[in-house]
Amino acid sequence: MIGYRPYEFMPADYGKPCVVAGFEPLDILQAILMNHAPLAEGRCEVENQDSRVVSWEGNLSALRSMAEVFEHREQGHDVGAFSFLYPMLERERQRPEGVVEEVQASVYHVPRGLVEALRPEGRGPMDRAGGPAR
Repeated sequence: MIGYRPYEFMPADYGKPCVVAGFEPLDILQAILMNHAPLAEGRCEVENQDSRVVSWEGNLSALRSMAEVFEHREQGHDVGAFSFLYPMLERERQRPEGVVEEVQASVYHVPRGLVEALRPEGRGPMDRAGGPAR
């Protein structure tokens, strides 16, 4: 979604080639091969293995939508050159902890009867399939 432009820091700052890849096993294998070629040839650049999905600039519509809901911060929770995006739905009044609590509540809400409906007759989630419950 962010495109592969944000990865330009890898060759620029660290002198290492970088390949943006998909998540399928063949995508990963091809990315490894693509990353080896620049190393062998002395090149240092960002390459895009997943061109069927990833563009240089990313999905601009999705990025604009994210900018309405999230706020980019330079400080805190950094992972290398990337900063996490903080949810700020009501920027003046909402603390990040409140947003996390809201998300957790929505994730952990299980409708009444759902677990029983999905569980085979009388079995608990840790019971072995096909054998008697222990």
